[in-house]
Amino acid sequence: MQSAMTHYYNINKMLMTKMGIWPKQHVFVKVALPTILTALIFSIAILELEYLMSLIDYHWRIFTHTLEVEIMHEYALVGRKMTITYSIACYSLAIVFMMMALTPQIMDLIIPLNESRPYIYLFDIDYSFDRDTYFYYVLLHAYVTIILAITTMLITDTSYMMFAHHASSLFAAIGYRITFIVPR
Repeated sequence: MQSAMTHYYNINKMLMTKMGIWPKQHVFVKVALPTILTALIFSIAILELEYLMSLIDYHWRIFTHTLEVEIMHEYALVGRKMTITYSIACYSLAIVFMMMALTPQIMDLIIPLNESRPYIYLFDIDYSFDRDTYFYYVLLHAYVTIILAITTMLITDTSYMMFAHHASSLFAAIGYRITFIVPR
């Protein structure tokens, strides 16, 4: 009889192995595969992003009528405000979340007890060492991970917002132009 792991989870294991994230893979493969895959994805994504940015620049240059340019400015300004608001909200929430780990230490300064309070960890990860001994290193690891994850999410989300607002501005500017093609 097959084990449950072989029978039910073999597809997951195969996919995770191909991506280099299966826990029992050799360390070299766990480091090399994600690095190579990330480099390949970025090499394609950078070219696509460069092309999109050149198109946006081109679109700003081809619209010469004052009202069309004004329409594009309005949409770009809304996109910029949304980007700033979203970034401030995400980073603020991340800071609040990261400060949770320091709550016991802050409370020890404000309202000391006869004993120290237990540490609060942001992630429940089983390290191969005593987490309490190396609390600040574990905390630094969590902080760097959170900031990188939030920044990656922000880059992706705000880029989509920027592209969507630019596309909307093009439709609005072209719509304005179409209304004046046929004289009334």
